[in-house]
Amino acid sequence: MSGEGWSGCCYDRRVADQELKWWRVRWRLAARAIYRPAIILGKVIAAICLVAAIGYGVIYLIKPWLVPQGMRRVYPRVSMVPVALPNRAEAPLSGARIDRCGFRIALPKEEITRTIHSDSVTVVVFRDGGDMMINNTARNPGILGIAMRDKRMQRLFEQEKIYSEFQLLRAAMWATPEQTKWWRFRTLKNQTLEYLLLMKSS
Repeated sequence: MSGEGWSGCCYDRRVADQELKWWRVRWRLAARAIYRPAIILGKVIAAICLVAAIGYGVIYLIKPWLVPQGMRRVYPRVSMVPVALPNRAEAPLSGARIDRCGFRIALPKEEITRTIHSDSVTVVVFRDGGDMMINNTARNPGILGIAMRDKRMQRLFEQEKIYSEFQLLRAAMWATPEQTKWWRFRTLKNQTLEYLLLMKSS
């Protein structure tokens, strides 16, 4: 009886040990199977994040150059600059004048079809299809007035010695996308040209 009892105890104990060992082996094999792909996947994700961060940094640095190049493709006219008039003879005036927004403006010798008035703007439409727009700067300062009141833009404009809306308009008309250079990155020169071109295209 004692022998059989001893043999049964050993048998039960040996089976339990075998199941425990196989259980551990299964977990170790599963861990090894998951560990290597996880390491590879982690390295791939880290490489993608690094490339994305570098790409974002490069785009951020050359943005003042990228934006004007895109504008040149969409709005080719931003590359145009004022040219001297081939004829400086003054056009004949009709003698008619329009008083609006504190200005008295002499009208050309063309028939006026209609005049549209509002609190912020007056539009004079001529028969030949042309029109003249007079902004009420007291109600609508326009993009030039808004830019001159912006503290960040004032810092940029001071570098180019721009202190009035007239100087700002002249600088915007002479700005071209070709003047921006990618190797200047986010210098004041590039950023100023970017804003001037945005105003020129608007």
